[in-house]
Amino acid sequence: MNKKERKNKKTKNSFVNSKSNNKFLTSKSGITLIALILTIIILLILAMVSISYIMRENIIKHAETAVDQYQIEAEKEAIELAYGEYAMDKATEKSDVTLKVDGTDNVKQDSKTGSWTVIFPNGNVYTVDKNGNITGPGKGPGPVPPKDEEEELLERYLLGEKKTGRSLQEICDLSQEEFLPDKEMEEDISEQVEFLKESDGYSFATTDDNDESIRYLYIIYNKKIYRIKVIVDYDAETYETVDPPVCIYEPKGREGEKIKYSYDGKKENEKEWTIINDNEDGTVDIVCPDALKKENDTGLKFVGANENATEAINQYNDAINIINNYCNELITNREFTTDSKKYKVTGVRSVGAKTDTSGTFSMGTYEEIKLGDEYYLDDYIRLLYFKIEGTNATEGYWIASRYAELGENSFTLDVTHYYSKLNRFHNDSGEVGLINGPSSYGRGRSLTYYVRPVVTINISDYE
Repeated sequence: MNKKERKNKKTKNSFVNSKSNNKFLTSKSGITLIALILTIIILLILAMVSISYIMRENIIKHAETAVDQYQIEAEKEAIELAYGEYAMDKATEKSDVTLKVDGTDNVKQDSKTGSWTVIFPNGNVYTVDKNGNITGPGKGPGPVPPKDEEEELLERYLLGEKKTGRSLQEICDLSQEEFLPDKEMEEDISEQVEFLKESDGYSFATTDDNDESIRYLYIIYNKKIYRIKVIVDYDAETYETVDPPVCIYEPKGREGEKIKYSYDGKKENEKEWTIINDNEDGTVDIVCPDALKKENDTGLKFVGANENATEAINQYNDAINIINNYCNELITNREFTTDSKKYKVTGVRSVGAKTDTSGTFSMGTYEEIKLGDEYYLDDYIRLLYFKIEGTNATEGYWIASRYAELGENSFTLDVTHYYSKLNRFHNDSGEVGLINGPSSYGRGRSLTYYVRPVVTINISDYE
């Protein structure tokens, strides 16, 4: 090894082993390392104190609350502005007046109370009474999911490219009740859209309780039922779509499937009942394919006002319970076996309202008379969807639902029924009218019909 190589080797080794390395560790420059360590320790202590303070004082929560409060104030301001515009339009008697709130199109009005329910995309729910007073927010079912591509197409098809509404005649042959292609849309969805029809072949529709010019049509699209709001000019025979279509039913789970069941346990009465509700608790609701009555009578009778006005009102008020109880008395087979599986009946009711939740009104000497029900639609649209609304009943069957028509000095009360001779449900005034008051006379007829039971069974092991 030459002198230069020895020098380089020594220099290299001296960095690791020589005293000069020890001087590096013990020199004044070491103070910087100690200070760094102390600084880190102090910062950690401060950080722990700060975190403890933040957790104790809940600063993050306060910040989130401040953001939420700002959002709430912004939403309330949007509602106030919308209601101010709505009130002004109504005062000037503009047509088609409705509440339109910036930030959401999920605004619905209760036809009975006149109040509005406003739901924002974040799930905040507000109630606006007919005088503009705002309550809320409450929490709805959660953030409203964005429209999928299929719903976007349907909305454009029904409301036009600008989504402001259009004449229904542009996309529908009303005489045939068939939808037509929209020439402005690149994708034709007309063949995927059809009216929800009753067994007589006519489309199912309902009328707004407060405004006869507002009609609600029901269509099937992409295996879902949508409700369409239409403004009708009966003189000009025009139909104008307004507001986005609302999905009101989408089959889930076992709905539509059949189960063999005999309501009284007799083999000759065993038929295929249809599942119309797949419940989250492991039960399903099955509906009878036929209307039923007790063996020794002609059906369930509701007294008309022309026979006994007081009894007619009492029966009308208690109609939901009367019909449900009659159905319950018919179902005597509470445990049954089909396809080698055992099932147990856990509840019985009629097609229509599950419970009595209607409000009341008073007129003249009559007090606390029940208002109408809308809940029958939940069941009835399922019967239409699965094409099982008709039955063997010659006259028809009761639906656990009521209808009240209020005049300035009179009222007519009806109990809803499915009228087999017309092959459709019926609750128009005078046909099933029980009382026309508050005068002492009544035009209502006494009527007797069958019932249509809905049976809830435990089916958690059904596959």
